Amino acid sequence: MLRRSGAILAKRRVSALALIALAFAGSAQGSNRSLPWEGGPGLVTPFESKASEVAATVSGRAVSVECNDGVSWRSLGSRLGFDSSKSWAVTPFHWDSALDRAAPDDVAHFSPRACRFGDAFWLAATEYGTRTCRVGVRNARGVRVPAGPVLGECELWAPKLTAVHVLSHESVHLHGFYGEAHAECLAVQIDAHVAVALGAEERFARSMASEFWTDHYIPRSDAYRSVDCHDGGSLDLFPSLSGWPTPRRYPRDLHAALSALESKVRLGGGGSP
Repeated sequence: MLRRSGAILAKRRVSALALIALAFAGSAQGSNRSLPWEGGPGLVTPFESKASEVAATVSGRAVSVECNDGVSWRSLGSRLGFDSSKSWAVTPFHWDSALDRAAPDDVAHFSPRACRFGDAFWLAATEYGTRTCRVGVRNARGVRVPAGPVLGECELWAPKLTAVHVLSHESVHLHGFYGEAHAECLAVQIDAHVAVALGAEERFARSMASEFWTDHYIPRSDAYRSVDCHDGGSLDLFPSLSGWPTPRRYPRDLHAALSALESKVRLGGGGSP
């Protein structure tokens, strides 16, 4: 098990794990609505259904996203060997003897925070009120005064942005990409597509992808970052299309683009993508 900068990468030949472990502060907001993990494995909640739909579109096959409550998430971490306090989601892999490589299971397991903040974004996938809010200011005595026209980042924006990216990342794993660096780079390139699928307006979705790239991907220096992840690099998912990290216009079939890159990586001798 490799630990770097708060991220965990666990690799096993038979029971490989694909983890996304990005830590952000932020407490969960209360809601009268059913929680994304409510009902256990016997009930598919609205967010699980929507997230599974998005993941299936990216992976090109029937897959599902399952939300865990705190107890089941900690239990899963103990059973699979990852730090549940730092990980947002996990997609188990198994060894496929026919393919002679690791292959993903059909399910991605999401932590409570990944589902709570993903669900919160899906319910209000708007620029104002989700990323940009009126913010309070304080006078010279430190007393809070009405915000007026002052705008700033909403308090829980960072974990909501992360939750959208987590869905992108795990969808890439569900497609078949095993390596964290590959999955992370490709996820950044489809973040805008995933955000739109969750209801975001296209301009807002593209600015989200650019924000994640600039503020969260570029500063990374761990196993989740690749030197080949740049415009025109070997991990450019849309080399014939202009725009980075997202093309100005997505092709109709993301699954086909991912499959083409997957074949290219394998032919290049890069091993399991």
